[in-house]
Amino acid sequence: MLYEDYGVKLFSLVFATRSKIIKEQGDLCGRFMDGVIYMGVFTLDAAGPLGRIAVSAPYPLDVVWRGKVLSHGQPSPEVSVPAGRQLLALLAPTYFLRQNVTVDVRPPAVATVAAPALGKINIRANPDNCQVFIDGDFVEYPPILDRAIAAGDHRVAFKWPDGARREESVQVARGAPAYVMGRKD
Repeated sequence: MLYEDYGVKLFSLVFATRSKIIKEQGDLCGRFMDGVIYMGVFTLDAAGPLGRIAVSAPYPLDVVWRGKVLSHGQPSPEVSVPAGRQLLALLAPTYFLRQNVTVDVRPPAVATVAAPALGKINIRANPDNCQVFIDGDFVEYPPILDRAIAAGDHRVAFKWPDGARREESVQVARGAPAYVMGRKD
C-alpha cells in the first residue's frame, strides 16, 4: 500500500512468509517469527524531484525540515527538499532565533529565504540581582549590554531570588539597539 503526503512516500509492509505481522504502517514494521520479534526502521524516499532552497543569513544557523537537520551551523546554507510547499525552521540559539518559514519549492529554480538581520539588545533591571531570560532561555544576570539578537519580536523575562517575576515584550529592529528595563513590583 502506498500513501503520498507532501511529496514523501509512506508505505506499509506485508510479510509474505510464515511470520505474524506485529505492525504494518508507516516507517516502522515488525514481525514475529520463530519466537523472535524482528523490527526494522525504513528510510522514506522523496516522491518527486528535489528542489533547492538558498537561505540568506550573515550568521551560522540550522535549517530543519520535518524534524531533520538539513544544515547545521552554516551561514547562508543551501538545502534540498521535495518540490511543493515546504515548512522550514530556522534556528540560531546564539541569536535567539526560532522562526518557521513556508517556502514554495519549484525545481529547477532555487527558492530563496532570508533569515532576520541582527539587532542589539540592552537589558537592565532594578534591583539587578535577577536572572534574565530571552524567549524562555536563560541569558545571564543584568546588565546585558549590546547583545546581538535576531531582529523581530522577543519576550524578556526577569526572575528575582524571592520568586518575583516580570515579563516584557520588545521589538528589535535591524541594526538598531533595543532597550528593556525590568522593575520588581
